[in-house]
Amino acid sequence: MAPNVQLRSCATETNEEKANGEVDPFLVNKSPCSLDEHLKKVNCKRNPSCVFGLGENSSEGVLQVDKIAKRLYESVLQGRKTEEIPFAGLRNLGATCYANVVLQLLFFLRPFREAILNADTYLLLRNNLSKSDTESSYVTESRTHQLERSIVELQLLFATLLKGHTSCVSPKKFLEALDLTTFVEQDIQEFVNLLLSLVEKYFQNSTTKRYDTLISDLFQGTRRYVTTCHYCGQISEASKTGSRFTELQVAAYQVGGIEDALSSMVMEEILSGDNQYFCEFCNGKRDASRKIVFDKLPPVLMLQLLRTSFDLTSGEKKKTHAKISFPLEADFHQLLGVDTANEAKTYRLKAVCFHRGSSAYCGHYTIRLLDDSSNKWYEFDDAQVKMSNSLDGPFVANPRETASNNERRKRAKLAPETCTNPSTLSSTNACLLVYVLNDPLYCFGDLEKSNLPDVLQDTVDSENADLNSAFESEKSSVDSKIAEMERRKSEYLDLLPKLPATMSNSETSDSVSYGYVPTNWLKEWVRVREESIKPMDCSPFICEHGGLNPESVFHVKRIGLEAFNWMIEKYGSNSPQLKGPQCHCMICVNKMNDTIANAEFWKKKNDEFISYLIDPMDILEKDATTFYVEKQFFKQWKKLSLTCKQGVEFMRKLEKLLKECAHSRYCVHEKLVAEEWKAINADVGKHLYDLLQFISRISPICVDYFIFCEADSNLRFCDDCREKLVERKEEISSYRQSKRLEKASLGELLKPRYQLELVRYLVQQMKNWQELSSSSDAWNSSESRYLISLSWFQSWSDYINNDGKRPDTSPLEDLVCEHNMLSYDLVTADDIFDRRVLCVSADCWQEIVKAYGSYEGVKVELSQVDGNCKGIFSLPSCHSCMKKRKSLEDKNEIELVLIKVNDLEEIKDKKNLSLDSLELYSTCIKSEMMTSRRSRVLRIRCSPSNSISELKLIIFQFLDIAPAAQELYLGKEMNLVQSSVSLKDYNISDGTLLFLYIDKSKLDHSEEEFCALPEESKVEVGFVGSQLLGL
Repeated sequence: MAPNVQLRSCATETNEEKANGEVDPFLVNKSPCSLDEHLKKVNCKRNPSCVFGLGENSSEGVLQVDKIAKRLYESVLQGRKTEEIPFAGLRNLGATCYANVVLQLLFFLRPFREAILNADTYLLLRNNLSKSDTESSYVTESRTHQLERSIVELQLLFATLLKGHTSCVSPKKFLEALDLTTFVEQDIQEFVNLLLSLVEKYFQNSTTKRYDTLISDLFQGTRRYVTTCHYCGQISEASKTGSRFTELQVAAYQVGGIEDALSSMVMEEILSGDNQYFCEFCNGKRDASRKIVFDKLPPVLMLQLLRTSFDLTSGEKKKTHAKISFPLEADFHQLLGVDTANEAKTYRLKAVCFHRGSSAYCGHYTIRLLDDSSNKWYEFDDAQVKMSNSLDGPFVANPRETASNNERRKRAKLAPETCTNPSTLSSTNACLLVYVLNDPLYCFGDLEKSNLPDVLQDTVDSENADLNSAFESEKSSVDSKIAEMERRKSEYLDLLPKLPATMSNSETSDSVSYGYVPTNWLKEWVRVREESIKPMDCSPFICEHGGLNPESVFHVKRIGLEAFNWMIEKYGSNSPQLKGPQCHCMICVNKMNDTIANAEFWKKKNDEFISYLIDPMDILEKDATTFYVEKQFFKQWKKLSLTCKQGVEFMRKLEKLLKECAHSRYCVHEKLVAEEWKAINADVGKHLYDLLQFISRISPICVDYFIFCEADSNLRFCDDCREKLVERKEEISSYRQSKRLEKASLGELLKPRYQLELVRYLVQQMKNWQELSSSSDAWNSSESRYLISLSWFQSWSDYINNDGKRPDTSPLEDLVCEHNMLSYDLVTADDIFDRRVLCVSADCWQEIVKAYGSYEGVKVELSQVDGNCKGIFSLPSCHSCMKKRKSLEDKNEIELVLIKVNDLEEIKDKKNLSLDSLELYSTCIKSEMMTSRRSRVLRIRCSPSNSISELKLIIFQFLDIAPAAQELYLGKEMNLVQSSVSLKDYNISDGTLLFLYIDKSKLDHSEEEFCALPEESKVEVGFVGSQLLGL
């Protein structure tokens, strides 16, 4: 056998040593390396005496036992609270980071936490805990019970957060009680308002009425819009009525501070000119001033930073990353002009919520909370909780900005805005600020002073007992693992000085001072793993003579005899032991040397024909003796001859090539195919024949499969196969020529598909007609088009571009029915947008007819009727086949064409839709733009069973247009006003055209976003169906 890849280097070293008169096939003279050399360097693979750098200093190595033990203990303690982090995180169940942030915020507020924990639900809780597992999910049809179940789950959640030992709590049961979808991200401000409303409703319905005013006392303030007439000086009656609020919205679209934003909120607005106020006392329009007056601020003041805005150009919401500064302490009563009877009432920042991500549609919420008992800030990122300095918190800079690493690192810190005002912070991603009144009644955090009712305490104690039991069991397992690691480390350190093999110059074949160990086994030994170490096995490296194979010298390591004996005694051996120089197999050494010498000899002879391989005509002469070589083999042999520099490498790759290509070249007539063979020079052929004959003595190959001499061989070429091959080549040439001709004649079909769509052609012709109509030139449309089907077009494209099958169907497949009529209603607008209807020019259609047979085409002509440009088709529409076609289509999902119109006059009657109406469609010529929010024409996918109200919700999710502001029309006289009626009942099917008119008067233009819902429905679509709206 030819030597493997390791012999290539061995051969090189052997040749160099032969030049010096020395031979060392087992590399005995290689000196061992020291441990210090390999602390940060891998093992010397080409030195059998190097026994370090095998992984002892890796993450699983014996020298890293202390770090491994630390990681194991940290993994055990990871699920438990610590003295440094006494708070628990909340597990993210998919996209519930918004809920986790709100729950942590409300839990930290001590008055709210105490009210929830002491709510009158202990009877229900006790009953639930005594039920079986099948009844544990307490669900009834009564909304009162469902509401109480939600509060009970919130009680249990808060109790576990307060007294539980686990560092991560799952809010799954509480979210399930609210029927929330865990994989849909929601708005944090909407969720906190709905959750507070839910809790307030429960407290108000409670029999004891202990906390019926808790929510209003903590979170609600009052404000009035005061309008003063400049003529009579009277204040309007509406100004005397106040309204409640739970948060103040602050615009964060530009760089600035919240103090300036709040100050501008209470500034007077002058109503004059066209914006005059109708004074009820003067009974006429008068100049007036209007301002917001705050009568009361809540103890817990939430400031919502509005970072999303609606871009009217793109039709999408966008998030801004403006840096907003905010103080750690502020007197909002003075800032907003609230009378506090000369009492100093300041607010302190207790919570900052962040929305990470550059998109307004998705991202991740985190929150940082201040614990009053320790006066430390803690960052809550779902299950992860860590302590951070108030001046060292995480912030994300604007991703669109480019800055150096130092600048980004500075912006990533919650740092003082200026050195002169260290109490002012700034952020580019803060979305909610919570300020709490400086009063002991409104403590934040301070968990040590909170206690649980007995029932809740018993429940938490039971959970803690189970957790402690699992913790002790896991800790015991970790202790045993670490003890075993320490033992392995001790063994390694004791054996470390004895591992390197010491070689003496006077060592003879009778003396033994070292042994050979498999490298892979030694790598397992220096690593501390749970798997037990298997006995040593050197059998793969022992030759047929019972000694060490010199070809395997790089797969073993030479270690000291004392260390070798200890390993054999400790772990055993499944093969003969390799000790000392007497295990070296000199028979294999001589055989290897002969193989190397033969390889170099044949490589040298092979190099004599390099010039012929580079340019065969240089030495090619007519010779009586002709050799034939298989073409593919000759090509690979030529490549090896030109690339391989070493003889061993050349012979090894050539032998591998012969094994891979060792298959018969005979045809069915037991002869050779002439086209697969190549005639070569006699000298080259004789050399190649002798080379293969030499290799055949080592590997069983058939030389005649690769080369033969015409004079000495009985092999003959097959004339029959040659004729068939020639015919096949002619067929392929003819096939390719016909494709080239067809490709040239039907070049119009090589255009992108969207350029062939019928709607594009109609739009272009309509524009041409409008341009000519505005000028004095008369319009005469002499251009006509012919329809083709999309399925035939795709088959033809596959045939031309991908060597597919030539289309054998009609170009009008699925377009013309069995009644020789159109299967599509191309007179109205519904089927004009169908992407399966394409059209080509008259010249292209004639070429299609010539190539694929005579077909009666469907001609499209344009004419001017009553001042409008209309399309006329040569075949009428078959309404029975159209219904049959639509009934066979997939009804699980349909695609509707939605056109946004700015005026009701733009809505056309589809039954009399003229071509000039296609001006509405000019923005959707390309099919790729049909799903863009920027287009006036959009494709919406939905189900036929969807109701009109559900369709409006789908449009809302896609376009961010409130459902109440949407007006849908099937035609000029068909307004879809019955929201509960399904699309199927309206006979709306796949490809139906709908008009969408946006009633801007129903859009809310207040401080909220343009895409927000109107006042009568202040709920995000994502909460529809949950208990937050159903209770």
